[in-house]
Amino acid sequence: MLTRTKGFTLIELLVVIAIIAILAAILFPVFARARERARQTSCLSNIRQITTGTLMYAQDYDDRLPRSGYWEETADPRWMLHWYDAIMPYLMNEQILNCPSSRSTNPRDWNYGFVVQITGYATHTFAFEHPDGTSIPATPAPVLMAEIDSPSERVFVSDAHHFNTMVTFWYRTDSPHDQVGGAWYWVDGRHNGGANLGFVDGHARWMPSTSPYGPQNPNVCAGPIDYYYLH
Repeated sequence: MLTRTKGFTLIELLVVIAIIAILAAILFPVFARARERARQTSCLSNIRQITTGTLMYAQDYDDRLPRSGYWEETADPRWMLHWYDAIMPYLMNEQILNCPSSRSTNPRDWNYGFVVQITGYATHTFAFEHPDGTSIPATPAPVLMAEIDSPSERVFVSDAHHFNTMVTFWYRTDSPHDQVGGAWYWVDGRHNGGANLGFVDGHARWMPSTSPYGPQNPNVCAGPIDYYYLH
């Protein structure tokens, strides 16, 4: 004798589909954050290795940090060497220069940047006047490690949109980057609302950030990170 099995009604199928859609809407952002957390951890490892390699470089070069960038005097005068060229013998792996969350594999852009107020750029460091009128004077570069006050509180390398960053990066208004209010060479808060930072004493950490340019430009870091540049 044939038996008839009962199937799902249209309403039941629609309910199941709706439940699956709701669960997907809840879980997909969680999975995305978890994936970004893994990238953030990998990036922090890169920052630690860059920090360690830079300090090893300093030990071999009279306790001086490499410049963020400088002109190669023995080659084409337009040719620039960068901090990552200087410390590459201490890294031995170019992949360390690429942030897993970066939009670029070029170490010049959207990966990591040195802070020019500490490491210098070309033949000098930059003078800077704070909004309150106090100033950081320009000094010869590269700087001595011993000249850096509070090394555990001074950032010299970070997630960045360029190979260098400046303490002026959200106070200047003369750059072509209109989308971020004219900032230059900013720290890029690409990891869950914050950025990975390497400090002069050798440690590295992630720090949260806020944007001075509103939610439409969330990656341009300010907030607590600001202290570690202006301190």
